[in-house]
Amino acid sequence: MNWTFLQSADELFIVTAPDVLVLYQTRSILQTLSSRGFDKSRIRMTLNRNPASPQDFWVESIQQMFEMAVYAIVPNDYVSLEKVRRDRFEFPSDTSFGRALLKLAARLDTPRKRAA
Repeated sequence: MNWTFLQSADELFIVTAPDVLVLYQTRSILQTLSSRGFDKSRIRMTLNRNPASPQDFWVESIQQMFEMAVYAIVPNDYVSLEKVRRDRFEFPSDTSFGRALLKLAARLDTPRKRAA
């Protein structure tokens, strides 16, 4: 049933992290999708919990490893997340985490504007 759903999806978002085990699982998922004929151009990869300092290294390495672009990068910003109220789903836009989510939301909204 899940495969039937995936075949009709316009895009598939895969969230990964700069961790060896997570990247191994991501590679396995991508290989399974590829072997079943899922077009790689429909996959959008998001890098979650990306460290602040070696960000460019991780992004470049992951893009080379999977031979695809990283669609979005969410930083590992524990300081900002600790300050967020747990009863509200909002993130200050003046933090690296908030800026990353705003950028991701803008990218997600762009195709809908073109189609409208």
